[in-house]
Amino acid sequence: MGKLDGRVTVIAGAARGQGHSYPVNLTAAGPNIIAPDVCADLEQYVSARAAGDLEETVRLCVAGGYVNTKP
Repeated sequence: MGKLDGRVTVIAGAARGQGHSYPVNLTAAGPNIIAPDVCADLEQYVSARAAGDLEETVRLCVAGGYVNTKP
């Protein structure tokens, strides 16, 4: 049982930077995580891999064994 079991956490910008680290680190606490991202290049942050970055965030969360990827 995690400290946040039964709670919902929304983390915007989950593919990159701090938005990436929060869902990865929170998975052990047990919340349901909603982690959207634009997945496109932004003027102030250019990344050719935005969609791949979000997939990596999901992969790391699932690897922790705490994530159900089914809706």
